[in-house]
Amino acid sequence: HFDGIGGAIMTIYQIMTLEGWYEVMTFVQGVYHPAMFIYFICIIVLGPYFAVQLFLVVIATQHAQTKESLKALEAVSAMGGPVQPALPRSGAQSRAQTGNSNFSRDGGSGSGSSGGGGSE
Repeated sequence: HFDGIGGAIMTIYQIMTLEGWYEVMTFVQGVYHPAMFIYFICIIVLGPYFAVQLFLVVIATQHAQTKESLKALEAVSAMGGPVQPALPRSGAQSRAQTGNSNFSRDGGSGSGSSGGGGSE
């Protein structure tokens, strides 16, 4: 389980999620020492704590960057300058806001037949 870095990471993740951790613990205890349960308890308690902290740091950093972008946008807007989006948009979002799309203006797929009016 811990012979390579990839297997070790996957095993630690498995232990942190509590999926099959008991089998891994009994295997490791049989190979090394019965007191290895202390290692597994530390992983089970501390692993998710550090993972949650990592996610919170990413969220807080993104929030701070967005807040700075909005402040800069408000400052430019207050000065009467041109307002540009703070974050780049994907192509689909840009087309949706400008009205350019693959569909015709009548909301259909461009086939032109609406089921009514013909030459009878």
